[in-house]
Amino acid sequence: MKQLLVTICVLALASAALAQPPEQVWARNYGGGGNDYGYTLIEAPNGDIVMSGDSWRGNQIRWDYTLIRVDPENGNPLDGWPRYYGGANDEEYPTVVNTADGGYAFAGLTNWTVNFEIPQARVDAMILRTDSEGNLHWSRFYGGNHHDVFINLVELHNGAFAIVGNTWSYGAGAVDGWLMITDDQGDSLWSVALGGGGFDQLRDIYEAGVDPWVRRQSFLAGETVEDSRLQGVVFIDDRYYVSGGGNDNNMIYVLDMNGNPVSSFPQFGGSRNGMKDLAWDGELIWGVAEETVYGFNTNGDLITSFQVPFDRLAAITWDPERELLWISESTSYIHGYDREGNHDLQDELSRQELRIYGLAYWQDDPDGYLLYIFHNPGGDGPSQVIQKMNLDNGDTMFVSVVEPEDGGTPVGAFIKDQYDTYGSWVFMDIANSGDGDWIDVWQLQPSTGWMEVEPSEGVMNAGVARAGSDTGRHRSEPNHL
Repeated sequence: MKQLLVTICVLALASAALAQPPEQVWARNYGGGGNDYGYTLIEAPNGDIVMSGDSWRGNQIRWDYTLIRVDPENGNPLDGWPRYYGGANDEEYPTVVNTADGGYAFAGLTNWTVNFEIPQARVDAMILRTDSEGNLHWSRFYGGNHHDVFINLVELHNGAFAIVGNTWSYGAGAVDGWLMITDDQGDSLWSVALGGGGFDQLRDIYEAGVDPWVRRQSFLAGETVEDSRLQGVVFIDDRYYVSGGGNDNNMIYVLDMNGNPVSSFPQFGGSRNGMKDLAWDGELIWGVAEETVYGFNTNGDLITSFQVPFDRLAAITWDPERELLWISESTSYIHGYDREGNHDLQDELSRQELRIYGLAYWQDDPDGYLLYIFHNPGGDGPSQVIQKMNLDNGDTMFVSVVEPEDGGTPVGAFIKDQYDTYGSWVFMDIANSGDGDWIDVWQLQPSTGWMEVEPSEGVMNAGVARAGSDTGRHRSEPNHL
C-alpha cells in the first residue's frame, strides 16, 4: 500500500510587512506504514501544535481517528502521542477543537460499511471528547438510514457543543445542512435539517450570541512576559500590544490571540514606570507616561509625541467621532486633545469623583454613553467597576462589576470590535492581582449583521434524540427548516 505522510511546516516571518520571503524553521513528516492524513491544525493553550487526522491501522484493517501533539520549537511529538480512536468501523475526517478544560473534542464520521454486523451500508456522524492527555472521555454517534456526517463544532460557553454537518437521511433535499446541539456529555438536546430541494451544506459554526459581560478569555500575561507591572493593552490584527514597566527596560509586548509572546520593543522617553493605559486610532498606538503622550506604530517606531500640563497621566482612549484623545490622571478632569497636542477648554469632563485607571470608547453603546471608565471605588466593595459617560453632558451610568475569581485591581482598558470572525465587540482590561497581571476579555455585544434569515418569521420546533451507550448509535430525528 502506498504510504501517504502528513507534513507540518512552521514558517518565521522575516518582517511585519513580509518584504522578504518567510524563512522555514522546521518541517516534519508524521505517519506509519500505511496511509496517514491530516485535517485540522490548532494551537493548544500552552502553545503546543495539535493536529487531527486519520490513519490506516493495517493490523486492524480499518481507519481510526488520530490526534498528535508536537513541540512547536522542533516539531517532535510529545511523549505519549499520537493517540488513536476507533472501533469496529472506519472513523474518518475528524475536525478537532480545544475545550475550556484543556482537552479536545472531535467531529467527523464513522463508516458502518466495514462492519459486517450492519447489513445496510451507511455513514453516521460522530463526536468524541478527550482530556488534555488524549484519554477518551466519551463518544457519540448520530444518524438515520442514509449517510450523515459532522464537519465542524464549537464548545459553547456553558460546556455544551454545537455541531454542523450534512445529512442524507433527513431534510427536504438530496443533501441538507445539519445542526445539532448537545449537552456537555455529547447527548443530543435538539437537531434540525436546514436546506431546500437541492444540495445544501453547513461547514462552519461559531458562538456569536454570548451574553454581555461573560468572560471570553483570560490569561496571566505578566507571568508569560516576566513583567510584574503591565499597565495598558490594545488589540490590533489579532495581536495584543501590552505596555509593561516592571523591568529595567520599559517594553511594549506583542502577544498572539492565546497570550503567547510574539515580539517586543522598547518604550520611549525616560519614565520610571513606563506607559500606563494605551489607545489605538487605526494608524497609531497611543500611550501615556507622566506628562507625555506618545504616538507610535505597530513596528515600534515613534511617530509623534506631545506634553500636557499635568504629570501623572493614567488613562487614554481615542474618540473617532470627535477625533480626540481623551486623557486623564486618576483624579483629574478628563481632557480632550487632538493628535497634534491641541486642547480646547470645551473638551473637558468632570471625572464625577471616579478614580480612573483606564478609558475606552464604544461607538455603538446602546444608551449613547460612549466613554467607558475603568475605576476602583475603594473601600470594602468590588475593586473593578465600569461606568460609562455621556460626552455631551458628562452624565455617568453604572455598567458592570467585573470581578473574576482571580481578583485584582484595575489598570488599563480597551474596547474593540472584530475580535472574532463575526465582529463581536469586547471590553478588555488589565487587572493586577498581586502575584501577576491578567488580561481579561469580556463580551460586550456580538455582531449579528452578518446573519440574514429567510423567512424572517416562523416557528422551528426542536428535534428529539433517544440516547444510547457510548458504543451504541444515538438516533436523532431532526426537524426541517
